[in-house]
Amino acid sequence: MAVTVTSNKSDVPDCEPAVKVLKQRKNGNITEYLVLFRDGSRHWCDYITPALSDYYQKTKQRQRNKKRSR
Repeated sequence: MAVTVTSNKSDVPDCEPAVKVLKQRKNGNITEYLVLFRDGSRHWCDYITPALSDYYQKTKQRQRNKKRSR
């Protein structure tokens, strides 16, 4: 899975290997993601791959379902 740390979306994104998305926030109209990279660093990014986004959304849904079932 890969994530970019640049905001130039007109070109093919320059992606870096990522482990997972830790948080999500809205900054005006832009959704930003706090991403954990393979080297251990964490950065806010405005673009993540669809696969990384799907994994994050499924993880959050599982957490919500687990909380509801208690």
